[in-house]
Amino acid sequence: MTREAMIRLTGFQQVGVGETVPRAFGMIGGIPVEASVPKDGELQLQFSAHQLDKQAVKALQAAGKELDKNVKLAATAELTTFTVTIKSRDEVEARNLFEQTKRQLKPVLKDSGLFELPTDCVVCGDLDCDVLSKVGGQLVPAHRHCLERQKHEMTAQAEEKTNNPKTVQGLIGGLIGGLVGAIPAFIVLNIFHRFFFVLFALIPLAAYYGWKLFGGKVSRLTTVFVILYSILVSAAVDVLDTHLILRGLYEEWGMAGQIRLMDTVQYYFTPDVFFEFFARYTLMAVGAAIFGVFIAWGVITKTDKGALQEALASASEFVPMPREYRREEAEAASTASETDWN
Repeated sequence: MTREAMIRLTGFQQVGVGETVPRAFGMIGGIPVEASVPKDGELQLQFSAHQLDKQAVKALQAAGKELDKNVKLAATAELTTFTVTIKSRDEVEARNLFEQTKRQLKPVLKDSGLFELPTDCVVCGDLDCDVLSKVGGQLVPAHRHCLERQKHEMTAQAEEKTNNPKTVQGLIGGLIGGLVGAIPAFIVLNIFHRFFFVLFALIPLAAYYGWKLFGGKVSRLTTVFVILYSILVSAAVDVLDTHLILRGLYEEWGMAGQIRLMDTVQYYFTPDVFFEFFARYTLMAVGAAIFGVFIAWGVITKTDKGALQEALASASEFVPMPREYRREEAEAASTASETDWN
């Protein structure tokens, strides 16, 4: 069975026709699903939920144990997606496994206590969505006109920033943002004398958003600046903490005011003193910065160009919302059912 045939058996509407990996958008149990066939005989279903909590993950894992041995479900708490992988040898087996998997998962997915079914447009927040599209890397309901408006707005912004990138303003914002982001890490280090590595993730995030808030064009230059500046600020946090410790010692020795910040900095540039007293903590600070960059990587590597390309893709790559999940269709069906009953 070809990959195209395997994607068609889902009944979803195919997108990106001609791509190496066939893809299609649809819904199961009210949850948007992107189906793909990365290799022969393997169908992947990526479900896009608002957010998975521990209770939802447990319910999914319990349902996953009831699935066929050739169907694997992977779900992790705090993520917004979970994946079902179906492996088969022929079309008949693939179709049967897909239909069986849908039947077994629908009761769990429709449990309002576990899953908040997406109904609001991801752009404007209103109801009555008419399309499914990938926005922010996640398949979501939306209004087609909202996607078009977003595309035009971001195109205009990109043209404006191309003509006036405001690099200096962005740089100033990044400098201020990084310093603000370093405050929690410094306070915890100074009070508890511990490196809480997660707090250092705030430094690159704050520098990145500071750059954006000041109107600078977000490009690869922004990413490079955020990485280098985060390392510098993290090291500066360690230097400042060391200075306060040394100043406290000088006060105990009756030498208050005898050490300046520049004296502490000079110690760091004295090889013998640095390697004997400060190297370990400096390496921890730099390691914390790298750890922070790693955590924030998905955010700080986003550029205006990438955001524009994503908006263009969202406005051009969509499928109609399945009729049974459109609000007006559901209301009409409900009214018809009540009429028939009466």
